[in-house]
Amino acid sequence: MKVINFGSLNFDHFYEVEHFVRPGETITSDTYHLLCGGKGLNQSIALAHAGARVFHAGKVGRDGQLLKACLEAAGVNTDYVEVSQNAPSGHAMIQVERGGQNAIIIHGGANQDIRKEDVGRVLDHFTSGDSLLLQNEISSISEIIEQAKKRGLSIFLNPAPMDKRVLGYPLDKVDYFGDDPHACREGCYLR
Repeated sequence: MKVINFGSLNFDHFYEVEHFVRPGETITSDTYHLLCGGKGLNQSIALAHAGARVFHAGKVGRDGQLLKACLEAAGVNTDYVEVSQNAPSGHAMIQVERGGQNAIIIHGGANQDIRKEDVGRVLDHFTSGDSLLLQNEISSISEIIEQAKKRGLSIFLNPAPMDKRVLGYPLDKVDYFGDDPHACREGCYLR
């Protein structure tokens, strides 16, 4: 069995701050970290560390070689990670205040450049018995679900970040729902 994770790839910009920035305010950051992230990338790496045969599909910008290298270093196949000619890689700006709370702004970038033709080209390599993992940080989710179901894949959807788009997806075709890779042990359920 193969797992195809059609998921997000982001550069995560972490800023440790005394408090969240307020409207009209400029503050300084105590510490800054640039990390590879995105729900998709994180879940692919977690699955690879657990021993799954994972293929990641998605898009990065021309600036995204580090994101692919991060996946490859963890043992994730990146044959289906393409370079968008239309957008930079996705990224998140994450403020973490001293109490541990965070505030996050996400820019989808290349994650929002996944098109119908990309979906078919990737899913043609997967079949019944394989599994598809999705998160709500990329475009063409409805198309991905529809095509995966026609091919007999088991479909796992993490609907985060939850927004009104989720209600327009063909959710009746999703086999399992979860909110993060660790919660799936207890929080996923079969439809």
